[in-house]
Amino acid sequence: MLESIIHSVGHHVVAFISHLGYPAIIICMLIESACIPLPSEIIMPFSGYLVSVGRFTLWGATAAGVLGNLLGSVLIYLLSINKGYALIHKMSPHHAEKAERFYERYGSWSVLIGRMLPVVRTFISLPAGVMRVPFLPFCFWTIVGSIPWCFGLTYLGFILGKNWTILQPIFHHIDIPLVCLLIAGIGLWYWKNKD
Repeated sequence: MLESIIHSVGHHVVAFISHLGYPAIIICMLIESACIPLPSEIIMPFSGYLVSVGRFTLWGATAAGVLGNLLGSVLIYLLSINKGYALIHKMSPHHAEKAERFYERYGSWSVLIGRMLPVVRTFISLPAGVMRVPFLPFCFWTIVGSIPWCFGLTYLGFILGKNWTILQPIFHHIDIPLVCLLIAGIGLWYWKNKD
């Protein structure tokens, strides 16, 4: 069932980008960066395929992807800075303060590294907003971290041409262990820091 949903979503994404061009890449990547599961692993490789047939330029598609990433990330960052901090601080002031110290020390690097990892990249704006990573560094590292991701996927789609769809199962198999690792890391952190 999940495979058919992904296939259907992918079909609509491809049709949307084919019809609307660069603005569709921006919109799709905005949605993906706003914590809505719309895989960039479909958006950017298909855009790369359109580069291979002369519809887009490599840097134009990359720039559209990065702009969409930034817009969606800023949206979630602002929502989480306004609502998320108060909620987490109310639930566990001790953990909120510990997390805040962590982000004060590693905030910018956390955003940069998170931007380049599958799955994590979609959600990194939430803790960054909650922990109040300064806005301009957040935007800067979001852009810097999004460039290799968007360029890399677009370039793969460009190289593979009409065979760009072979990337989907590869990324699907990478995402599952990464989600498990992320959940295990959060569980370990919680277990070590519980009072």
